[in-house]
Amino acid sequence: SISRNETLYPDASSFIPQRFLDVDNALTDDDPARYVFGFGRRGCPCRYVADASVWSAIVTMLATVEFSSAKDDQGKVIEFAPRFTTGLIQYLVFFFLFPCNISTRSRAHSELVDVFRTGV
Repeated sequence: SISRNETLYPDASSFIPQRFLDVDNALTDDDPARYVFGFGRRGCPCRYVADASVWSAIVTMLATVEFSSAKDDQGKVIEFAPRFTTGLIQYLVFFFLFPCNISTRSRAHSELVDVFRTGV
């Protein structure tokens, strides 16, 4: 697979998002979306739907909720060192136990989140 090519991506099996940054911390021209969704007539027909759906979910969360570091009983920030697995799919270990505080930005946003949660 192109994304596992060791000549293009040294240590290709490791999660290293910095590989897509140049020396000035700007994004490189290497866009994995060009090949991860396939090519030509065998390309994923929902590539753009997937991209738009992820974009919509992210901007909705950023607009309606506020993410901050979790704090302990004394009000000190809980330190967290992320760990990732390797294999067919890489993911954050204990993703749902990630210590953070998520709160709504306003009362209107709180009501909107309740509608999504309850469906009423």
